[in-house]
Amino acid sequence: MALRALAAALSLNSHHHRARTWQCLIFYHVGLLEEAKGGLDEVLAGNPDDTLTLTMLGQTAFCKGEYEEAEKHHARALAIDPGGVWGNLWSPTAPLYGNDLERAEKKIRASIQIFPEDPMLNSCQALLWAKRGERSKALQTVHRALRCGRPLVHTHHVWHMAAATFAVLEKPAQAVNLLRKASGLGLPNYPLFRNDPHFKPLHADPPFLGMLADLKHDWESYRREFGRP
Repeated sequence: MALRALAAALSLNSHHHRARTWQCLIFYHVGLLEEAKGGLDEVLAGNPDDTLTLTMLGQTAFCKGEYEEAEKHHARALAIDPGGVWGNLWSPTAPLYGNDLERAEKKIRASIQIFPEDPMLNSCQALLWAKRGERSKALQTVHRALRCGRPLVHTHHVWHMAAATFAVLEKPAQAVNLLRKASGLGLPNYPLFRNDPHFKPLHADPPFLGMLADLKHDWESYRREFGRP
């Protein structure tokens, strides 16, 4: 397992910047959010202009529902590298989830100018339309996001955003199917899926609850082995 290999490497050199960053990146994906934040804060203290670390701090805050904090980190990353992949692809997510839809739309449009037709941005746009009640646009855009090729971020993030879109559109089966794919292929993030505000209508849906129970079991195993004391 990658986490065990990284822990072994860091036991030999606890100041290895990139190994620590990748360890935290995995922590974020498996839902060990406090561990991810603590490690990323340490990395950033030694390299305050690292845009990957800033963006991952933003995404860790995003997973915790701290959308204003997430947006601050994303803004710092974009200020350092206005054309950067990470800052541009992630910057719309915080205002989108924080329900500042006008600002989310501006960020999506700005990022699309740099990375046109990236599936991650299409999936954000689909969720925007869904939240505005523009059902036809949302469906058209989410299907485009799911079929238009490989994104610059991992595909499981596109599936998460697409699942949120389907949940808002009251299509629970499609939402749960995509969340199962996302969790099975690199994003078994129990806290993220449990707390995502768009999935609240699914909290009485047996398939969704069954998936969450499986994810919680795995998350608790990660916490026992890799969590902070």
